[in-house]
Amino acid sequence: MKKMLFSTLLILNMLGSHTTAQTLERFFYSDYYFAVEEGMHVGSQKQAIYSYILANAASPGVDLVALLPPEDRARLLSRLPVNSDKQKEVVIEFVLSQMARNNRHLSALTTIWGNKAKTLKNVVTLGK
Repeated sequence: MKKMLFSTLLILNMLGSHTTAQTLERFFYSDYYFAVEEGMHVGSQKQAIYSYILANAASPGVDLVALLPPEDRARLLSRLPVNSDKQKEVVIEFVLSQMARNNRHLSALTTIWGNKAKTLKNVVTLGK
């Protein structure tokens, strides 16, 4: 316990007396991990949008394509026939495939983030 306290105080001393929370955070996490965190937030938002679209798929008068994120909307519209009578089915299939893809992406980002947390725990506890 004394070693851990000493290590923490040493790190804080190295950073100077005017250390902000952001500086300390930057000391432990590189810009790469902030990008991972941002990717997790964006992925979660997309998952919520996809769920909302699926939940409202049977609602009359709802424009499912307009609810899609802009990049997904552009990708879908480039593939979707203009006057298709199966538009709703195509949108649902597209949303399901995007959810699966997004889920795999979120899983990978979560693993990366979790490994960093484990590494920091090992550093702070000196591997114990």
